[in-house]
Amino acid sequence: MDWKAVIDRIPGCRRILVIGSPGSGKSYLSQRLGERLGLEIFHLDAIFWRPGRLPTPPEEWRETVASLVRHEAWVMDGTYEMTLDLRIPAADAVLLIDKSRTTCMWRVFRRKAINLRGHGPDAPHGHGGGFDWQLLKYVWQFPTASRPFIVDAVRKHGPDKLFLAFQGMSSVSEFLVEFDARTNSAP
Repeated sequence: MDWKAVIDRIPGCRRILVIGSPGSGKSYLSQRLGERLGLEIFHLDAIFWRPGRLPTPPEEWRETVASLVRHEAWVMDGTYEMTLDLRIPAADAVLLIDKSRTTCMWRVFRRKAINLRGHGPDAPHGHGGGFDWQLLKYVWQFPTASRPFIVDAVRKHGPDKLFLAFQGMSSVSEFLVEFDARTNSAP
């Protein structure tokens, strides 16, 4: 679906799910939309990972996500395929950012270097140390493994949802410029 044809529908969305590969720009888009629309932002990475790189156990994670989606309004940043069945039906809009795997890999490396010096709002607490090789494998396989699963999940759990797939950061940037222009001029 062409985002330009539906951009006017986004301000009416109270629950927006932003998904894509690590390093695709989910947090950036989520932050901008949340600030612009006055919506609470849930960065799932910051919630899922515990200090020492410990994941939340699966049953507890599903309960946590089920609790989050019951909030009245939000922008939720994170793919987490194992909970798409909970999040897609609750969302008004699903935004997928498609970026090349090499760009995502480069951004993951860059973010790791930045997070050694500080900590962004989406960064899991207590994630110091070396690179997560499982994460890098996931990023590399995302276009052929996760993306088809996501598209199928949207078809299955949210065929009536507003679904936008952005091709790279240039389309996200164009969207945000147009979105800001239209919402700034709104009465």
